[in-house]
Amino acid sequence: MEIGADVVMKATKVDGGYLVNGTKIWTTHAHRSHYMIALVRTSGEPADRNRGLSQLLVDLKAPGVTIRPVPDLNGDHDFNEVFFDNVATPHAALVGAEGEGWKQVTAELAFERSGPERIYSSVVLLDAWVQHLQAVGRADGATATLVGRLTAQLSVLRSMSIACTARLAAGESPVVEA
Repeated sequence: MEIGADVVMKATKVDGGYLVNGTKIWTTHAHRSHYMIALVRTSGEPADRNRGLSQLLVDLKAPGVTIRPVPDLNGDHDFNEVFFDNVATPHAALVGAEGEGWKQVTAELAFERSGPERIYSSVVLLDAWVQHLQAVGRADGATATLVGRLTAQLSVLRSMSIACTARLAAGESPVVEA
């Protein structure tokens, strides 16, 4: 089974750039952002899945952009649905090479998901929790087992991050490893 993109946004070439049409849901903090990088179809048909996709830097204040909140159960929202209705973007808004969007997105996700910040932010939380446990005098066997399990999982994540970093240092892409 081929993993592929289900991209419904389309960017049509016009003189001077592209016209973007479609909808993007689950866009984090769009209501607070000035720009977003959108994965759009610049050629082919949706059945082509990964082919014909490109990334465009889109001004979220441009005419034709509408941002609607996707509220959570508390009524707050971080996520948004963004609508594009003939949004004009210049040729210079193309990120990378036209038609290489899927390759670019998977590489970006590899960097995002394999970075050391994932581990180090968790290590700080684990350390704070262990210090709290020590301060309140909680040292039962079940708690010690849980601390050991979490420490082991972080160790595995650290090894994965180092392996991905080694691939990057060698000029390779760690997409699969990440």
